[in-house]
Amino acid sequence: SVLRDQGIKERKLIDCIAEKYTQDDLKKSIQEYQPDLVICWTGSFSYKIDIQALKTVKETNQKITTIVVGTDVVTAFPHLFLEKDFIDYVITGEAELAVKDFIEYLNKKRTLKQVRNIGYKSKNNKQILNKQETIKNPDEIPFPDRDVVDNNRYRGFPFLTSKFTDIMTGRGCPYTCTFCTAGTYWGNTSRLRSPEKVVEEFKECVDKYNIRTFFLLDETFSLNIKRATEICDLLIRENLGIQWGCETRVDLVNDELLSKMYQAGCVYLHFGVESGSQKVLDFI
Repeated sequence: SVLRDQGIKERKLIDCIAEKYTQDDLKKSIQEYQPDLVICWTGSFSYKIDIQALKTVKETNQKITTIVVGTDVVTAFPHLFLEKDFIDYVITGEAELAVKDFIEYLNKKRTLKQVRNIGYKSKNNKQILNKQETIKNPDEIPFPDRDVVDNNRYRGFPFLTSKFTDIMTGRGCPYTCTFCTAGTYWGNTSRLRSPEKVVEEFKECVDKYNIRTFFLLDETFSLNIKRATEICDLLIRENLGIQWGCETRVDLVNDELLSKMYQAGCVYLHFGVESGSQKVLDFI
């Protein structure tokens, strides 16, 4: 969506897992599409395999600029990726700022040093990490560009078989759970979208893409119980005929909110219960 808003008309998204791509399939697609820029998303569990896609890209065409972006692993260990000769840049933290700035850099509207949330290698191969910032007002983040996605590929939401999509209603979490890495890239302060903006995205998904099943990607949906209740009230009023799931904490719900969530279409609720043993809880 950021590329679209920056005027990039030719955009292509390849989900190598969903489309069951082999390295040869990817190479063929690169040869046919001939992109100038390839951005690869990765995560801590799969980065060693994921970045092989960028190696294939460079082997296919050395002139293509390659960027890797991800969650905790890229932000925490950018040097591991910059050491690879087939990776030109890394994005640390929130990608929207980096992608916007990088396109402006390519269009000679800013210098490379002014590109936020990006890392790269200097001419003498020194690794440089630019200033990392977060998006202060999450309502400014454009909705995902679902036009470039084959939404029918994504099914299998827990207990349901209809196609679904993810929605993030906020970023960041003030809690510092030892097992969670969200603070690494989102930060340990919460930045919540307005209830109106959240429901607007729900409505777009229903009206434009006929998607009625959702999972909310927030680490803690009910971090602000009043706001969570307002989102549910709006969903109930809109009567979109949707089903959704989310994650939260056991100490951040009450009977009234749970009732509202159910009325608003919530069918799946994941609590972060680490252990039933107080000894284990004290240890971690």
